[in-house]
Amino acid sequence: MTHVQIKDLARTRVRYTGEAYQQAQSFVAAAAPAGETLLPDAHSVHQAAVESAIMNRLLVSSRSSAAGNPSALPVQAVKPLSTALRVTVPIDAVERFASMLCGPDPSPSSRVEEALMLASTNGVVTVTLSDQSDAQVHLRCSWDRLRAVLRTAPGVEVLSGSRLQVFGRAQLTDPRPAHRDALSACLRRVMLFSDPRALSWLVDWNQWVVSERLRGCPKPPDAVLREFTRSRFGPTNSAATALLLGGLYTGSVGELSRRPSGSRHVSDLNVAMIGGDVQLSDSLDGAFTGATFRASAAELQHLVAKGSLPDVADGSTRTASDPAAGAVRGVMRRVAALAADLVQAGLGAVSMIIGFQLPLTSKRVDVVLAGLHPDTGDDSYMVIELKSWTNAQAFQDSDSLVTVKRTGGVRLHPGVQVKSYCEYLSDVLGMLGNRGVRISGAAYLGNAVDQNVRDLFASDATDQSRVFTRQRRRQFLDFLRDHLGPNPGVAAADRLMGRTDGPSRNLLARARLELEGDSQFRLLGEQRMAYEMVLSAVKRAHTARRKTVVVVSGGPGSGKSTVGLVVLGELARQGRSVVHATGSRSFTQTLRRYVGRGNLQVQGMFRYFNSFMDANHNGFDVLVCDEAHRIRATSANRYSPEIQRNHARPQIDELIEAARVPVFLLDEDQVVKPGELGSMTLIARYARQRDLAIEVVSLHDQFRCGGSSTYEQWISALLGNAGGEPVHWLGDGRFDLRMVDSPEEMEEFLVDKHAAGETARISAGYCWSWSSPLPDGSLVPDVQIGRWTRPWNVKSDRSVGDAPGSAFWATDPNGFGQVGSVYTAQGFEYDWSGVIIGPDLVARDGRLVTRRAESKDPAFRSSRAMSDEAADRLIRNTYRVLMTRGMRGTLLYSTDSETRAFLASRMKAGDG
Repeated sequence: MTHVQIKDLARTRVRYTGEAYQQAQSFVAAAAPAGETLLPDAHSVHQAAVESAIMNRLLVSSRSSAAGNPSALPVQAVKPLSTALRVTVPIDAVERFASMLCGPDPSPSSRVEEALMLASTNGVVTVTLSDQSDAQVHLRCSWDRLRAVLRTAPGVEVLSGSRLQVFGRAQLTDPRPAHRDALSACLRRVMLFSDPRALSWLVDWNQWVVSERLRGCPKPPDAVLREFTRSRFGPTNSAATALLLGGLYTGSVGELSRRPSGSRHVSDLNVAMIGGDVQLSDSLDGAFTGATFRASAAELQHLVAKGSLPDVADGSTRTASDPAAGAVRGVMRRVAALAADLVQAGLGAVSMIIGFQLPLTSKRVDVVLAGLHPDTGDDSYMVIELKSWTNAQAFQDSDSLVTVKRTGGVRLHPGVQVKSYCEYLSDVLGMLGNRGVRISGAAYLGNAVDQNVRDLFASDATDQSRVFTRQRRRQFLDFLRDHLGPNPGVAAADRLMGRTDGPSRNLLARARLELEGDSQFRLLGEQRMAYEMVLSAVKRAHTARRKTVVVVSGGPGSGKSTVGLVVLGELARQGRSVVHATGSRSFTQTLRRYVGRGNLQVQGMFRYFNSFMDANHNGFDVLVCDEAHRIRATSANRYSPEIQRNHARPQIDELIEAARVPVFLLDEDQVVKPGELGSMTLIARYARQRDLAIEVVSLHDQFRCGGSSTYEQWISALLGNAGGEPVHWLGDGRFDLRMVDSPEEMEEFLVDKHAAGETARISAGYCWSWSSPLPDGSLVPDVQIGRWTRPWNVKSDRSVGDAPGSAFWATDPNGFGQVGSVYTAQGFEYDWSGVIIGPDLVARDGRLVTRRAESKDPAFRSSRAMSDEAADRLIRNTYRVLMTRGMRGTLLYSTDSETRAFLASRMKAGDG
């Protein structure tokens, strides 16, 4: 095991326990190579009992906080010992710790837990249960302060100067061992609950257990869920873990393990629930953002019969009139109807995975059914989209787009939508070697009749694109039986959910094959709708002589460039005249080099925004303008002939004029240089001046950063792009975010990844001078942080020694040795991204502020040419771009100590 891996595991243990890093590192170095658990649970039942008694009292008292919100737990760190647990109490919190041990309610009528014995022996404060002195918790705190509070507290008996007996007034814990072991596990991982959201959940969860679970189980935050199921760090007791995550109990399919009388909670099933924010949507993709709910059809039907089907996946309290809660209830009613159909079809044992997240994306499928194929016995999965539509018509004679009367908007044909999900899932499972897997798909419109949606049946359907209405329910049941057998689907669901996803395939490699005629991309959801919108506009341009401007907007990693390259490949295969343009020398040169390698015709398809000054009116069928936020005022520059400079038209005007269908791929928050003007407002203004139709498609899904929309939202909040205050990084298990203490540590980690064949780069804010190469041809190590020095990437397009030209820094393996800037990183992606935050962005008073004077970018020198407000926006956008290049993970380092502390505080709840 390498030094970097040991350090990584030690940091993880510190995140759980709060113990000293050196102690954690020593333990990991000894235990990890032997395969031992890196956070052991209590060694005995008695040890778990005393630990759970302490934790229960702390939680009950925290819940009774006068402020209304749970009060923070007065524990600084814990350290598991061989036969005990050491708990460190901060000196300024000893009094609060003592009062919490006594419980919030001193009245005699309160139920009383078993007494705790507190004693001080040879300077060690111990806590035991009255009849089990062999199991101990050692308190690292002042005995004098602790005793001073306890001696006068109700329910405390003073036995001697060094011994006290505390009859805390607190609700009795659930007598079941699972609750005892779960509370013990939480105390041993107490620092996970330093985050208020995590603590609030734990307090509510404890109350849910002790109240005989009469309400729906509180949903654990994603970070807690991930950590409690993490190999070598999660609890080893499966019953305790199950109870913490909602009460997973395995019974035979269709037959539930029942709780004693009166229990109505949702979780006495083989059910896993992971939650997130609820949004108003027609489908689970929006309604249960971040949610996956799993049960067999029979189990789900049983929930419906008990009235226990969850209305809201995130456990929040919502009123009946809340539109988001109403949307979720509507979706779950459709899910319940599907479960009933499965049971009627004799498929009650089939597993239903609701809100399944497609690998390496943030896109969610309404339901995936998992079972065995009735003929072959192989794993068989069926993708189901549930639509509430009652009326749908083809959009302008398109086979792939429809208008929905209820929403009045354009939607993707549900059969096309389902087919794209099936193809994507087939690709992923095929790469994992699951060649025998059967994947089918259908859209079910349970409220519609054929007459009102007849356009949906105009195209021939396959087993991956079937559409059924209420009238076709009998055929739907037959379709289910054709692809799924009656045997239990638990094992097939486990194999799907338990797969290990590899890294995303390289965009440039796939783009080359795409243009050679081998379709490589699977466009999903909004991506596919944007693609179909362009093809529909091209068709109208030729049949109706109607010009249309299409804008595809979305954040980093939303798949804009992918849409552009698929459009390019498809229209080229159709014989259309199509070109691709950007305002980035690095991106265009790289596309020419990797995608157009050896083919001058393909290379000629990739141009710059300033290439269309003399282009003919509508000379191309389609012009794809990638990174349209980089559009400038004019295409003329200082090297242009004087007559061109004097008569230059607006660049946006040239681009719109050049093609029958100009397509703009846009993200306004990626503007990083003065003079970059591309925006929705600019494009719309010029389109309307020419009385042109404009179609806009917004992409919201995430296909970079491990498909983690959580990370994208965290970055936006941190940098102020979304407004509001920075939030804690709670993670979602899909993306690895780390804070490092030095550039040396960052580089050491990335060197290991680079050596293992993964792509990795270090980039930084423009806060160091950028020198030309020395006379001997070597690069100047301009980026200096302490004793660590590295050069910037090469300035020109020509390589210097082994270092590639600037355009190829992000794609040439030899680019790893230099630090990249936003100008060479923008538009690219790599597996692992190290980002050095310079002194131009620092944390002060709990928020990030920009320091324009610290920037070495020549564009920032003149305050007359650029206002401070504009500089602030560009600096924030720069770091947004740099922090969203990683496919698998990002490492952050700041040159400012206060900023490092601020970032660490926003990541305390756990990394990715």
